[in-house]
Amino acid sequence: MNNLTFVLAVVLSFLGIFVQALFSFDNALTQFSFLVLSVVIYLTITRIDLDFWLKLAKPLTVLGLILLAALLVIGDPIRGAKRWFVLLGFNLQPSVVFLPFFLLFIAMMLTKNPNRQFKNLFKTLAYILVPVFFVFKQPDLGTAVVLFFSLASVTYFAGFPWRYYLSLLLAFLPLSAFSLRFLKTYQIQRLTSFISPQYDPSGINYNSLQSVIAIGSGFIFGKGIDKVSQSKLLFLPEAHTDFAFATFVEAFGLLGGVLILGLMFYFLLNLLRQSDQANNSLVCRYYAFGMFSYFFIQTVFNIGMNLRLLPVVGVPLPFISYGGSSLLSNFILLSLGHKLKEL
Repeated sequence: MNNLTFVLAVVLSFLGIFVQALFSFDNALTQFSFLVLSVVIYLTITRIDLDFWLKLAKPLTVLGLILLAALLVIGDPIRGAKRWFVLLGFNLQPSVVFLPFFLLFIAMMLTKNPNRQFKNLFKTLAYILVPVFFVFKQPDLGTAVVLFFSLASVTYFAGFPWRYYLSLLLAFLPLSAFSLRFLKTYQIQRLTSFISPQYDPSGINYNSLQSVIAIGSGFIFGKGIDKVSQSKLLFLPEAHTDFAFATFVEAFGLLGGVLILGLMFYFLLNLLRQSDQANNSLVCRYYAFGMFSYFFIQTVFNIGMNLRLLPVVGVPLPFISYGGSSLLSNFILLSLGHKLKEL
């Protein structure tokens, strides 16, 4: 992990703080506090011996799974979901905080066992499905999807043949007819309603329609800081989290949107380069590709649902959307990626 990747992450985070300041000084101050904490943790991790983190990968993965399971039992519901532990007045989301160690554990497991037989793929995917299942039961469909595909993509990058995945897909295809029984009614509506914009415009489609209105009203140069009506007047729900991108584009127009996308593209490109550098260890390359997949999938889902190209599934835009747990997780991911270059 080079210093440029860290700098880009900090710049994107400051843009996220600016988005929060558009309509909530308290949110901006809280996000800034988490950014300072995240940078401190990043610098601390990069100064600790790598062997320490390699030894902790498995224990912290187990701890993360225990907390995810405990969350379903003792977690306090917030807006109908058990996704957070309340700690010192802040909401801590275990599913994202422990992601860096899940990813490191998977990267180490794939490196230690280079045999690319079908049974090893099945075993690795089974490990991945454990945290995904706990997150899905919270319920948090968006995070569950992001976790599964970002972690599972590492297995393909590690060299398992594509025909194995096709075999698994064909084997589980008959079960897909029963999958809807495990989804909440509102989740099914979200997955299908975006196809028809006129369906329930004041209900299930309200958020995505208001997002498109906010983005369109920004035009080329934006409406300005004082005139972001969709966000400040609360027409756009979750303007600080799921639809932070729409808020920024409403204020700064197409040019503002291009700025965020350009910085994010350069950030992702640097992660992809690290995964492709032959002089890096396999653990480092697998981990870097997992990071790339995680940030890439989140970005595509979030921008897609802001533009009404994808259903609204509650996926944040990395570094931009409000969320202390997500910010901490992102910088822990980057710090471990930086340390792995020492292998």
